[in-house]
Amino acid sequence: MTDRLGAQAAINDSGNSAGRPERAMLTSNAPGSSGGINLSSLSRNVGGGGGMGKVQVSRASSPIGGIGRPGQNRPLSGDSVGLSRTDEEIQIVFDRYKSALYRLYNRELRKDPTLRGQMLLKLTIEADGSVSMCLLQNSDMNAPDLSTQVVDRVKTINFGAKDGISAITILYPIDFLPAA
Repeated sequence: MTDRLGAQAAINDSGNSAGRPERAMLTSNAPGSSGGINLSSLSRNVGGGGGMGKVQVSRASSPIGGIGRPGQNRPLSGDSVGLSRTDEEIQIVFDRYKSALYRLYNRELRKDPTLRGQMLLKLTIEADGSVSMCLLQNSDMNAPDLSTQVVDRVKTINFGAKDGISAITILYPIDFLPAA
């Protein structure tokens, strides 16, 4: 038997009665095509002649997604606006403290396995990076102990000093969902 191992090994399928394997394509027996979407009549120049000349185009805007005050456009890291804390900088710091916040959540989750939801925190970050104010703005979770612990923990976060900026007050959502 050792002569069939290693470099001497050979595959012999002469005893295979199944024959050559064949693949059945799902689409090969389909009675036609779906027809697809005919894009040939549409023009790239929306509203300028072409096939979409009667379509009205407008610009949509929404305050959803920003972590600043409603109606206030917060600068992003690539913006050349005056000095301020960017959404990305704030998000990076919260990501750094995510495990500490989830430790608090997991402790409460042991008491109530159905606990999940979102907390909306209102906090003020000073120029020196300290959090001078943090309070629970809104929550869809029935967990007052967890809310108090999260607010107290966020008050200890330091976002790092940044010269030439003033204090900023933001609304920051934190989603708490159990691990899968």
